[in-house]
Amino acid sequence: MSDRIFREIYKRVVSLNIADPLARLLLRLILGSASIMELDRSGKVIIPQELLSFANLENGITLVGQGYYLEIWSPANWEKQIANLMDTEANSKRFAQLDLAVH
Repeated sequence: MSDRIFREIYKRVVSLNIADPLARLLLRLILGSASIMELDRSGKVIIPQELLSFANLENGITLVGQGYYLEIWSPANWEKQIANLMDTEANSKRFAQLDLAVH
């Protein structure tokens, strides 16, 4: 994720009402785990150990493209996510409120 995109997300998240428990949870999720990552000399991303442990990435990763950014998943957690995404009945309820109509 580029710095510009992160800053835009940051501005939106910190503008939420902190009296709302859901907004505070989102702040903790996004900002509590945010980390600047650097490339090593060979061009590899160095993921901090606490994030490796938190996301259970010690035994490999699955990269998932999401437009302007990538998500990093443990293979086991990604398989669970895929199973969740394939639940068409749940999806119709989950996404019913989103306006995805093309006009």
